[in-house]
Amino acid sequence: MATTAGCDNGWWTYHRDPARSGVNAELAAAGRVGASWTTNLDGAVYAQPLVVGGTLIAATENDSLYGLDPGTGAVRWRTHVASPVSRSALPCGNIDPLGITGTPAYDPASKLVFAGRRGLGAQAFARAVDTRASPSSTDRQPRAARSINASE
Repeated sequence: MATTAGCDNGWWTYHRDPARSGVNAELAAAGRVGASWTTNLDGAVYAQPLVVGGTLIAATENDSLYGLDPGTGAVRWRTHVASPVSRSALPCGNIDPLGITGTPAYDPASKLVFAGRRGLGAQAFARAVDTRASPSSTDRQPRAARSINASE
């Protein structure tokens, strides 16, 4: 993961903004890009990570959300929001297991990160996660703020 100083001026949704521009004019051009670090998580990451409040947020196919240090990749917190679905339980697809594949979104008004998964009936879910953990807390696990019916 390559990082740039000052990267926390908002990358709260897929391609940064509602227009999906994928551009932050406040940052210098990337120049040469390379991996700065790697971190082992509990599943594959297909979704674009977010940067919120100095934390890189990644979602995995094991239905976990991680808060990572963007400079080192160290895990600051993790929350497991559901159980992934085996490919054998689905009519189609090539991701096994199927968890959070889409990019989460951050709502600055509520301070919640929203993540979800498509599926059949009970396999579909959406979760709102409050990622504000006290830096001095020994339990840095964010709490699931609420479950949202897939039809909401």
